[in-house]
Amino acid sequence: MIKDLLKSFRRYPVQLLVRLGWITPLVWLCRRFVRQIKRSDATGAVILALNPARFRGDSEILAEEEGLTVCLMPFAWQSFFFTCYYKEDDNCILDREEPRIFQAQAAYRGFLRKFLPQFYDVLGVDAVICAAIHYRQDYDIFSVGHELGVPAIVLQREGNLGSPATQRQFEDRCKAFGRFHGTKLLVHNAIQQGIAIDTGYVSPEQISVGGDIRMDRFVRNVRAGAFEGRAGLGRVTFFSFGPGTGNVQAFPPHWPGNPENYLLEFCRDTHCAVARFARNNPSIDVVIKAKWGGGWIANVEALLESQGLRHAEIPNLSITGDGDAQQMIAQSDAVVAFGSTTLLEATLMGRPTILPYFHEAATEQMADFVFYRDDFDCFEVARSPQELENLIEARLDSFCAEASTVNRQTKLFEKYVSFWDASATKKFVSELNAIMGASR
Repeated sequence: MIKDLLKSFRRYPVQLLVRLGWITPLVWLCRRFVRQIKRSDATGAVILALNPARFRGDSEILAEEEGLTVCLMPFAWQSFFFTCYYKEDDNCILDREEPRIFQAQAAYRGFLRKFLPQFYDVLGVDAVICAAIHYRQDYDIFSVGHELGVPAIVLQREGNLGSPATQRQFEDRCKAFGRFHGTKLLVHNAIQQGIAIDTGYVSPEQISVGGDIRMDRFVRNVRAGAFEGRAGLGRVTFFSFGPGTGNVQAFPPHWPGNPENYLLEFCRDTHCAVARFARNNPSIDVVIKAKWGGGWIANVEALLESQGLRHAEIPNLSITGDGDAQQMIAQSDAVVAFGSTTLLEATLMGRPTILPYFHEAATEQMADFVFYRDDFDCFEVARSPQELENLIEARLDSFCAEASTVNRQTKLFEKYVSFWDASATKKFVSELNAIMGASR
């Protein structure tokens, strides 16, 4: 319904409403599509979450655990407002000095300066949050809100800078973006914090290490021993990756149009080794977990068929884009992953965690794109497709991580992901209260 409604609007009638100052009808119409998340006893601040799907559950956690009221801004409305002033593919962050973009941004912000005060007042908004510094549809709403005195906090959801290439990408992005456009930037780790300060993107006062809210519950469960012992289900889970995984130059990401220039052989032979293990061990349930369904699953099946492995002929092999990663790890007796935080999560849950590392991935040319390359001692490393099959079989038979290895795994998690004391949510609320207190 909302899509049909928005399609019925056109740029010029809305701009006419803005010029005439008829903002109130638009405010109340947009308000109807805002969804609130709150506990019945919620007494805390009211937070507006922009582009809410990008928070991957953080919004719900804040409402459930801390009693905050979280209002979810409909992304369809954000996109609609954006395209009333910009072309759909315009980058209002990187190209803001280009004359046409500059003029469009000035006009859009003029509208937002009229719209947002009424909209925030109707919702009772105390602060605005967004999930990353680079979302175009968030940028002007966030900036104008900050300008109007409403605390604007970025919870940078993309925090796993586990390779030199991803660290350079974040550094380049900070340099290209100029100066931070909000009140406070909360990042997952000290690596991000250092890069953002060193590039001049933020001042030290504008940034804090906030950890990953989504990981607090996971850490508490690990520390409470919720995952101790083997799953005992006879299951192997492989977290699928594409030829472009970890390479910031790949386009489209993960499955680029020219896969032969990336990790094609490595990607193909890793998937095929897992599928062969499933074929040769029909009593073991083997799951290939895709990041999403549809095209990703079709790509995996094509890789297997290129080596004569037909998914339909291996009944104990499933390929799915559904399921919660942590729950799948907990139900596994061995995990295979590459270039993903699932490597760290699986090790902390006590699961034998196998990191494939051969073919193109093991060349110097690709060294900067391999995650955790200096910390391979935290994982079981397979240096050939056959060794991958052998390690899966061996670790299903027996596995026990040494205490020193567990300690290194914990430190690696803290370095790249979040706090081992599960304090990320509390830190956000503390920052929020401090910022709101200072703005009053």
